[in-house]
Amino acid sequence: MITDNTDLQPDYLIKTTKGIAWVSLSVILPFGIFSFVQGRNYLGVLAFVTVLICVLYLVSCRCGKCNRIYVSTIITPLIIISMTLIIQKLGVIGAYWSIPSALSLYFLLPERIAWIANTIFVAIIIPVAWNALDNALAYRFIAALLGTSLFAAIAIREITRQQDILKQQAVMDTLTGLFNRSLLQHSLVQAIEINNRTGEPISL
Repeated sequence: MITDNTDLQPDYLIKTTKGIAWVSLSVILPFGIFSFVQGRNYLGVLAFVTVLICVLYLVSCRCGKCNRIYVSTIITPLIIISMTLIIQKLGVIGAYWSIPSALSLYFLLPERIAWIANTIFVAIIIPVAWNALDNALAYRFIAALLGTSLFAAIAIREITRQQDILKQQAVMDTLTGLFNRSLLQHSLVQAIEINNRTGEPISL
């Protein structure tokens, strides 16, 4: 049976996650090589594990199977663990990486999950930074991290709200409040794809 599915807009999370994965490959891979050259093997291994996970995610997206659960259960904990180790080992130099990491969580995860993940991230990173940095630097770092997290949360809230408005406009007739033909077409295509994949009976 065809259901009222209003998800007609491209999923910006998938696109931003793929973009972040490509950026991570271009930035983290050289960092991993440099870490091995400097004898910081633990950082090198961590960087190459991150690169491997990014490659696997990009391959899965290329096969049309991008999975948010994969992002939330593997990539997000990896970000938190990586930043904890990097700040502990590199001090203020490592702390710089926390800012893009905090931003990336909002562009990798659905909004509410991103709030939770970022809250956990900040709650872990702040005491780690407080112990690793001197007080003056720690205060500045914490202020920058909290400010970045709040600005990102505000921006994502507005992006999500605007996307919801666009979705509603795309599938609903504003005069009658009824779903329009674009939703019917999308639902038919979706039902046929489910039938081809699972053999589940469909009806109209």
